[in-house]
Amino acid sequence: FMQGGGPGAEGAAGGWLLSGATGASTITIPDVREGAIVLTTDATASAAVSLAAATALTEERFIYSATKRLWVYARFALLTVASQEFFFGLSTGDASPTTTGTFPSDGIFFEKALTATDVDFHARKDGTSTERTSIGATLVDATYLTLGFMIDSTGNIMPYWNGKAMTAKAIAAGTANIPASTDPMQVAIAHLGASMTTTVDWMLAFQER
Repeated sequence: FMQGGGPGAEGAAGGWLLSGATGASTITIPDVREGAIVLTTDATASAAVSLAAATALTEERFIYSATKRLWVYARFALLTVASQEFFFGLSTGDASPTTTGTFPSDGIFFEKALTATDVDFHARKDGTSTERTSIGATLVDATYLTLGFMIDSTGNIMPYWNGKAMTAKAIAAGTANIPASTDPMQVAIAHLGASMTTTVDWMLAFQER
């Protein structure tokens, strides 16, 4: 689904939308083997950046379905874990989806607060979440993590941490606050924090037709 690319500055390009609700955000492409992109916020207090697989916040391509399997994953590294908020997953379009910016109205996503060192997992509908806290282990500064979830053919939602199914943190089909099939969503990754970066090696999103 992605390895490198996207607009260099805020705006839409190549099927991607880069937003910065506070401050100015950019994408750079470092000279590393097999490619990566770096999402960067400027020095503005509470600077925020969000990269969505869309050309507009209203372009939403995925739905929750109890019969069509869905995989959403990313491999990324946060510059300074305890100095940036983080968001990754599916959501209704939102230029600032992290804790400070208020979570999207609907989604299935991971997030962490500014000083948190682990991520929480949400199923969210109409502004209310069912939440599984502390999904994995302690995040490490500037160290890659593969994070994601899979929705199976009966609608159960399983989070994964570095390839391991976190079975105790699963959200079962029928649980309150899972988005309705009439609530389309887009894939996005975001952080908030002045002069912070998120390095993205790759993102993947795939749903059965």
